[in-house]
Amino acid sequence: MAKRISKDMKQILDKIPNDKKSIAKDVIDELIFMKKTLQNLKDTINEKGAVDYYRGNMRESPAVKSYNQMIQRYSNLYAQILKMLPKEEKAAMSNELAAFLGASK
Repeated sequence: MAKRISKDMKQILDKIPNDKKSIAKDVIDELIFMKKTLQNLKDTINEKGAVDYYRGNMRESPAVKSYNQMIQRYSNLYAQILKMLPKEEKAAMSNELAAFLGASK
């Protein structure tokens, strides 16, 4: 498993049933890698912009294209982790998310 697991990921992993932990650890490793890569892509986009020019034509930068593809995969993997949680944990996390989204308006 990746050496550094975020506090949130560790809390989620601790709540996953033992029979699913092995798979969850692998998924979390991928999520950690993807999160670092997404941050690198964001930095590149912020530094170089979202578009570039190829043979005089404006196009989406390769970093933006990669970011858009990876963020979808990241979201899918994160959803897989959440599906591994017991039913009562899913409900609690859903309530926490709703409270967070309501507070950010």
